[in-house]
Amino acid sequence: MVETYGPPVITGHRIPPFEVAIKWVQNNDLAVEKLHHEADMYAGLLHPLQGYLVPICYGFFVGEVDGAQVACLVLERCKSSTKTSNDEMIQRQRAAAIGLHRMGVVHGNLLDSRGSHFLIASDGSLRIIDFTESKGHECDAISTPSVELHPVTRYSKCDELYWLHKRWALSPLDK
Repeated sequence: MVETYGPPVITGHRIPPFEVAIKWVQNNDLAVEKLHHEADMYAGLLHPLQGYLVPICYGFFVGEVDGAQVACLVLERCKSSTKTSNDEMIQRQRAAAIGLHRMGVVHGNLLDSRGSHFLIASDGSLRIIDFTESKGHECDAISTPSVELHPVTRYSKCDELYWLHKRWALSPLDK
């Protein structure tokens, strides 16, 4: 048996081929649970951000293959390489992280040292990936007007943005 979560399949229509990324887990209840959580985030809070700040989610599938529990999440394929300068990339990552917080989501793992949660889509725009640790979040750093607080004080209201600010030496948030 296979459970599916995603848009209905439409037959009889031809669409041009496109590349996808598949996150696949098997025989690991915790990994399946985390992938299911990520699929729920894509279907909920991240839905309006798909194709803009996060990859498009084409579906989530759970089932059994040869006696093993499996789950996969099918997403828009994004690449890690880019030809933008480091300063430009930091500004793009900053804007994406702030945009995510404005939409009520804390990623929970943007602080990895490799910056691997930021990828480039085929149209050249930046996408944030891997929402296994994410959750809904009312960001106090975003809801406070930027003219009222010094940047460090303002960012201190949100752990994720505070540590991103410290790492990248960011300028104050935009209004």
